[in-house]
Amino acid sequence: NQILQTLRLINKKQNVLEQVLKYLMRRHKSYWKSSRPTDLKILSEKTLALKLDVSPGHLSRLASERALLTPWGETVALRRLFISPAQRRRTLIRQIQEDQGPSTARQIQKILNTRYRQKASIRLINLARHV
Repeated sequence: NQILQTLRLINKKQNVLEQVLKYLMRRHKSYWKSSRPTDLKILSEKTLALKLDVSPGHLSRLASERALLTPWGETVALRRLFISPAQRRRTLIRQIQEDQGPSTARQIQKILNTRYRQKASIRLINLARHV
C-alpha cells in the first residue's frame, strides 16, 4: 500500500513536470528558435500553477532544481524561464544598449515604447542600465 502510494506520488510529479515543460515550450517558442533572452515572455510560477491546477509551492519546488539543455547547447535553469515584467524590461534595456551602443535614456525609452510597447521612466531606465 505504501509502495503504491509512493508510485502514485512520483507519477503525479512526473505528469506535472511534463505539463510544465510542454507549456514552457509553447509559451517561449520564439526563444527556443532564436536563443535571444528578449524573446522570453512574461510568465510567473503562480500564473502557471493556476493554469495547471497545482499549488504554486508545488510548482516552485518542482522547478527549483531542474534545468533544460537548449537547442544551442546551453543549460538553462527552469526558474530562469519564469520572467517578471521588471526582468523583461531590464533585459530589453540591456539588449537595446548592446544593439545601439551608447544611448541616452530618452532614446532607450523611445525604442522601448515603439518597438516593444513597453513604458519605462527615465529613472527606471538609468537604474536598469547601471545594475
